[in-house]
Amino acid sequence: MTNKNLKPVIAVAGVSLAVSLVFTGLVGCKNNPGSDDETTTLPSIYESTSDPVGSNSGEVTTAEVTTEAETEPEYTEVNETVYVTVASVNIRKGPGTKYDSIGVATEGQTFTRVKHSASWSVVLVEGEEYYISSDCLSTTNPSSTDITFEPIDKVIYVTVDNANVRTKPNLETSEIKYVAVKDQALTAIGISSDKKWYKINYLDTEKNEEHVLYISASVVTADKAGSDFLDLNKKITVLVEKLSIRTYPSTKETESTVIAVAVKDQVLDVIGVSPDGNWYMIKHKLSTGAEGTYFVTAGSNYVKDVEASSTVDVSTTAEADVTTADPSVTTAG
Repeated sequence: MTNKNLKPVIAVAGVSLAVSLVFTGLVGCKNNPGSDDETTTLPSIYESTSDPVGSNSGEVTTAEVTTEAETEPEYTEVNETVYVTVASVNIRKGPGTKYDSIGVATEGQTFTRVKHSASWSVVLVEGEEYYISSDCLSTTNPSSTDITFEPIDKVIYVTVDNANVRTKPNLETSEIKYVAVKDQALTAIGISSDKKWYKINYLDTEKNEEHVLYISASVVTADKAGSDFLDLNKKITVLVEKLSIRTYPSTKETESTVIAVAVKDQVLDVIGVSPDGNWYMIKHKLSTGAEGTYFVTAGSNYVKDVEASSTVDVSTTAEADVTTADPSVTTAG
């Protein structure tokens, strides 16, 4: 192929030939542009945690399987549209990492696939045939979602030090666009049918731009919890095998989420108590390092003061308040 034909290919890929050729491919094709953890330690709410191409090393992150001996595979002929499902992947002249890369395709980019094997797919770029690792392509649009949202209009508040605001309601395929800070008020315009995601109108105050984005329900609450709690300073010990640490002082599913789980004999720092004495407000650091204000039941069957000499024999745990942590966030212990 001539240099004239290469230029539009490189333009489509978005990366020059000189940069693309430095990559030999990394093992695996499931690199995640976002994070499985809903908390982050970014210093500013206006910084994105998604790595732009070449931002750290001058190299584009690729996602391919490198093998010792690469042979021409057997192909199945097709004619279909495929989508790139990873942050970036090389477009190569042949079915293997030993072949030169002529550019880089990025997440969400589409190609017409004319044949494929288990390891390599043949795609058309400006009418010419090139190769992309099959593991990095899908016939399903990664930006589409089966999640349905019920329209709402209310203010929600961030309950952790830093919370990821995402481009899609998906922990695996979404880009982290912004980071919201603890107690930040957000305008929710929808809630998912499974109650796990909020659709929000997010205002970028630096650029004066508003974006429709998503945030996990596990890191926000519909009310600014604990405003009426009385100050208290003491330590308590967990008596049950697993005790929910919540972002809101309620066991009702629609009003609270579980951010972590405390285990038996774990000591917690209490900083407040509800007026009715049923809930403790605690200062707790998640395993991610993010520290926040959360809530646990004050029931004597679940916790006791560290100084207390008496013990409570609890052989079973109450169904309403003992649970495992929400899988969308990292749990303590």
